[in-house]
Amino acid sequence: MESQYIEYVLSQMLGDGERYHNEAAKDFLVHVSRQKRLSCREIERILSYFALIHNMSNSPVCNYSFQMVLAFVCYLKVVNPDLIYQISKKEMRSDNILEVAGLSCSGKDVAYSYIKDLQRFIEYDVSDEEGRKKMQEEGRVNYQEVGYFSGSVLEMVSGWLSMISR
Repeated sequence: MESQYIEYVLSQMLGDGERYHNEAAKDFLVHVSRQKRLSCREIERILSYFALIHNMSNSPVCNYSFQMVLAFVCYLKVVNPDLIYQISKKEMRSDNILEVAGLSCSGKDVAYSYIKDLQRFIEYDVSDEEGRKKMQEEGRVNYQEVGYFSGSVLEMVSGWLSMISR
């Protein structure tokens, strides 16, 4: 049901002939909406924020980590906006952000791989250059997943969403 509804809403947001390219974000949102039993209204709001931010990024296809973090921030904007503020003010450690967001899961959960990937990307995103380099050297993230972006996607997207909310 969630997958079909998300597909429907996305199709309504796209123009004629447009195709949605960011499958990782969509899959993440499908699993999160199932796990958290989001309402149709919440799903629509998340996808609306996602579409606005996606359009602001000027890129039809985003790398995997950007998609995941973007989807996560849009999810938070709808279900826990105070957490976005705490993250942007660095009042939250990266290792407990997902727990506070209610997205921790076990290895038996279908969404487990998405949540584990998101955890790595959040850790990478909030790390300084030295921490990022260390994660890459250890093989915990690779360039294809994260691309080159020296800033914080969480902070950038959170800032955009706060401008939209004014």
